[in-house]
Amino acid sequence: MEENPAGRKLRPEKKKEEFLANLSKKIQRKKILFLNTRFASVRFHRWHHEKKRFLDCIKVFVFNLKAEMCRLLLKHYGWEKEVVPALAMIVERTGYVKLEGRRLEVTLRRFANREIDYAARHLCEDLNRMQPVTPDKFRFPIHYRVQ
Repeated sequence: MEENPAGRKLRPEKKKEEFLANLSKKIQRKKILFLNTRFASVRFHRWHHEKKRFLDCIKVFVFNLKAEMCRLLLKHYGWEKEVVPALAMIVERTGYVKLEGRRLEVTLRRFANREIDYAARHLCEDLNRMQPVTPDKFRFPIHYRVQ
């Protein structure tokens, strides 16, 4: 006779019956868990699909914004094949953001390449002509410039 974890002695046939009973309980719990996760998965999948659509909209917006910025930059930068890398250099350039009064000043550091510096200055002028504002409730006007 062996002892089970509960501390009582079991005969071999009782042990087998208890094992099968516990196993059937575990299987039933797993079925219930599987059904719950399945329905939760459907809800998650629907939410995941909406999240994916939202991210796709952002990607399309960014693509269109990048294309428009390239068009603006192409007016002032003569190398048509290098417009995208030049735009990346300008956009990723470090700088300073400062709130002066009710106006947000965005100042980019100078560029070593004179052509890119020239293009960046004119791109800032073009952006300033559009009179951009912050998207929050304060709607501060944004002013771009190169140092």
